[in-house]
Amino acid sequence: MNIYWLAMVVITAVLGMVYEKSHQAEQSSQTVEISLIANNVLVYRNALAEYAYTHKAASGRVADNQLVLPTWYARYPGVEGVIDAGRSYAFFGSPPPGLVSEMINLTDGSLAIGTAASGNLVTPSSGSVGVALPATVPNGAAVAYQ
Repeated sequence: MNIYWLAMVVITAVLGMVYEKSHQAEQSSQTVEISLIANNVLVYRNALAEYAYTHKAASGRVADNQLVLPTWYARYPGVEGVIDAGRSYAFFGSPPPGLVSEMINLTDGSLAIGTAASGNLVTPSSGSVGVALPATVPNGAAVAYQ
């Protein structure tokens, strides 16, 4: 009888370790995806900002082939951008948890990054920073402007 209990304990321990490894792999995958999206939004934001600077009268969406993007760049699905009144706004409409924080970390604490709330930019550290967002930026989106 004791051998059966020992076998059950070993099986339970092994299943627990397998579950833990699977959970760690899933968390690692989510972290990589958040970093990928954050970098993608920021590269896109920089290209939009360059375009807005050189095309002062531009407004609305800009086709990717009009932007100076790195040759290796492929826009992640869901990354969007718009130019309005000389400012560029790159955003991700349905951000996973941690995306805004990762974008802020990558930019050493930029206050030009936050979440769209009722047409305004809201940062985690300062709240509403007085930046009105274009109507095309959906509520709840992760936003980087310049």
